[in-house]
Amino acid sequence: MKVKNLAIIVLLASINLPKATASTIDWGGAINAIDRESDLSTPLDASYVFYLGFFEDFTPTSDNVSEWAEHWTTIDAVNYNATYSVFNARHRVTASDPAGEQAYIWGVRRSRENMEWILITDPSWIWPSVDTFARKKNWLVGSATVAVVGSINGESYQMVTAPVSNTASIPVITYEMWTKKFFADGDSRSSSSADPDGNGIDNLTEFALDQNPVKNESGALFTPQALNSPSEAELPEAAQNRYLGVIVQPSLDADVQILGWLSTDLTFTDNVTAAVIETLPDGSLLIRDPEALGNSNTRKFLRLEFLEN
Repeated sequence: MKVKNLAIIVLLASINLPKATASTIDWGGAINAIDRESDLSTPLDASYVFYLGFFEDFTPTSDNVSEWAEHWTTIDAVNYNATYSVFNARHRVTASDPAGEQAYIWGVRRSRENMEWILITDPSWIWPSVDTFARKKNWLVGSATVAVVGSINGESYQMVTAPVSNTASIPVITYEMWTKKFFADGDSRSSSSADPDGNGIDNLTEFALDQNPVKNESGALFTPQALNSPSEAELPEAAQNRYLGVIVQPSLDADVQILGWLSTDLTFTDNVTAAVIETLPDGSLLIRDPEALGNSNTRKFLRLEFLEN
């Protein structure tokens, strides 16, 4: 486990794929396809991400969508390219890939409002082993025959997504997958501790907070303040406490753990206490002091820590 400072992810579709090599999987959809949301009129946009992966010891159905994410492993991911109405990518099979497993393509609207999904597969999409002489696999929407959620290959469309609960968990993406959007292979600026846009925030933090690591965007990511706790929301207003804390809006799919620490001094060497982390209705996190502000608690420092899983 790597210990870093926070960051977030999104991957772009590529139209021009490199020359295929042995043990590769080309996956995606047709260019300029008719891809729509469940209202049958709204085109898919750049908020959609498609994940290639598998479910371990689990069969996904339309009735157990809330359980999908805990059984899912992402192998590759790519953003939907709204300009060309397409998503496509090439994955080179490695020894760590899940040989023999059933593969799926899971599309997600990365939003905490009006979330929509599509999950497709085909019985022939069985994960291959590493083989120098293997033929390239083509796992495309047009060849899929099963849509667990959503619809595919209709007379007037390639894909139609379906609404799901806004609180449903989506697949997670590793830091290495995220860097594909912004950096070429071998680019030293892709290091999790690097800060290529010079804004004082390292790449891992940008990953976890859904920021662009090569574009210096103005504005504070979070601001310490006195805040109420949602755990006390049912109490009379006069009985509710105020706590030193920050509100953090994490990425929906960044594979990062967020921690907070409180101390009475900036060195964080003595009197260090773990912060309380509470989820707010909009999916953001309140990271706060467990001790309420008051006469005996007037001076505290809060530090955030991000762990790359």
